[in-house]
Amino acid sequence: MGRTDRCPCGSGKKTSRCCRLAADPGPEELARAELAGLVRTVAPVLRACPCARFDELLGGVSRLPRLDRSLAWPLPRVFPPELRALLLAAEGDDVASVQQALTAAVDVLDTEVGRAHLARAVLAVRDSGGLDAERAAAMVVDLASGSPQVVTASIVEAVRAELRPSRRSRVALAVS
Repeated sequence: MGRTDRCPCGSGKKTSRCCRLAADPGPEELARAELAGLVRTVAPVLRACPCARFDELLGGVSRLPRLDRSLAWPLPRVFPPELRALLLAAEGDDVASVQQALTAAVDVLDTEVGRAHLARAVLAVRDSGGLDAERAAAMVVDLASGSPQVVTASIVEAVRAELRPSRRSRVALAVS
């Protein structure tokens, strides 16, 4: 929508004089556009891929962030309560608590900016030979689709890295 177009609010005024929509897109819009561009670049690899093959490519995604540290979700410096709850649940023995806390943590941490960052990391690992082109393309498409599968696996790996070595297996078990 241009500045001289009528505002979508229905006032009849031009956008620049009414709701003052930002001339520059914000970080979320830029990340969404970047993800769409990345999907266009990897889509030819998956053009002839049947749905069953796509599901197979994403089937082992929970183990992929262990291949390269860059595939772990970047955790914030100050942990939100949901992430702290996940870390506490992972320290305990209850897998059901870990799964519940993981869902809440993913809801809080999952952003378009984070997804774009992860998609770039996936393509960098692919370019270095650590990931085949088909699986990398499937991961980028999954990230752009809004599915939580790749994001969840990435967050689990980041949380595992925060835990003591003796507790890491429970978090991996919760996502499997």
